[in-house]
Amino acid sequence: MNLDFYFAQPAWLWGLLLPWILLFIPQGQRQKRLQQRFKPYADPHLLPFLLSLPPTENTPKTRQPIDKTWLLLWSLGILAMAGLRWDYYEVELFQPSADVVLVFDLSHSMDATDVKPSRIARARQEVDDILKNSQGINIGLVAFASLAQVITPITEDFTSIDHLLPSLKSDLSRLQGSALLPALAKAQTLLQNRSAENSHNIILITDGEFSEASHDLYPVIRSLKQANIKLHILGMGTEKGSTLPSHDDKAQFLIHDGERVISQLQTQKLQQLAKKNGGLYQTADYLDHDSQRLLATIKANAPTIRNRENP
Repeated sequence: MNLDFYFAQPAWLWGLLLPWILLFIPQGQRQKRLQQRFKPYADPHLLPFLLSLPPTENTPKTRQPIDKTWLLLWSLGILAMAGLRWDYYEVELFQPSADVVLVFDLSHSMDATDVKPSRIARARQEVDDILKNSQGINIGLVAFASLAQVITPITEDFTSIDHLLPSLKSDLSRLQGSALLPALAKAQTLLQNRSAENSHNIILITDGEFSEASHDLYPVIRSLKQANIKLHILGMGTEKGSTLPSHDDKAQFLIHDGERVISQLQTQKLQQLAKKNGGLYQTADYLDHDSQRLLATIKANAPTIRNRENP
């Protein structure tokens, strides 16, 4: 803490001189003009009394003193406009140095209940954990199923993401599917428009049941690495898997070829994708250790940009 005082707008202090300038401005010009006009009607030494003006010429020149109350109010007003400050602190402002795009899987397989209450509900909780621990990080959100859509651009204000998070459900997409490539392309576009000084990252939140084969994804994963974009993956579900609820009111479970469809977490597939890019893979759990580890890795690889300012 610094006990010295200073003025935020010191130019206003010139206003303190105004009363004194007005005090010493010659006032005889107006008196002389009036006296010339009424000179034919009265003797010169009587004119000041006739016109109720301060004496001039043959009478002593006197000035009315500046009203002390007015002078005090004027001075206080000028000091207020000048912005008197004291007891200030030096604050280090940390500019966000990492950009992250969350790529959120909205495909039907995320409705599986092998983690409670469901994979997609757990995924929303993971996003909430990430937002709560993302000081110094800018975050955007892309959701995908058969199509990919930018939900929010990259920002350090997470209000819009918090507001939209409860609406992220698998029935948002009319056409079922899990096309990852368009989602990664949109995430890459968002990151390429950001500052080159920041680190660029993607956190893919998924169970790994994509419509594309792994060999179709590898070239894109390598291109992200060449663009200095890290791909981290948060796996949702279990390797044991579970049945999928049906969106059709006539059936309780999703049926294919007369059998219930079992959806499983593709752990090995997701680990390989992260490894190809040099990113980190984590299986989601009910604590926040998984998201904290991802964020710690992102922050460790991000440059630190500090701006010191005096308020």
